[in-house]
Amino acid sequence: MKLSLAGMIAVFSMLPLWSPPARAQDADICTDRIKGGNKVEACTRAFNAGGTPANRAEYLAHRGNSYLADRAFDKAMADYEAGVKLDARCARCYAGRAGYYLLAVKQYDLAIRDANKALELLPGLAIAITIRDSAMRQRR
Repeated sequence: MKLSLAGMIAVFSMLPLWSPPARAQDADICTDRIKGGNKVEACTRAFNAGGTPANRAEYLAHRGNSYLADRAFDKAMADYEAGVKLDARCARCYAGRAGYYLLAVKQYDLAIRDANKALELLPGLAIAITIRDSAMRQRR
């Protein structure tokens, strides 16, 4: 069966566009493997694209970090909380939440608790060490 050019265009126009490279790029932008683009939007697209609960929790942690940096504290905490619910072993979610406790609400004991949990899950996580040390200094 031969299709005319118009027939082929009609058939191909009904097919969804293939977009995994864009999803992979969103994940890379979200997790800081490559620079460029809007990180919050990239994390949102990566999260919505699906994946394992662990990957989706990481995207929420990174998006939360962007919100925290922009002082959008409620959005940051919502992402960290949702990330912990998706994957209770998401060290970056605990570290981000520790940052929230330190910066937004000055709850130093909670910051230390979550930083310690992050370090239990991912020993050597630099941001968790920094947050814990800062919270310990400010608690005095």
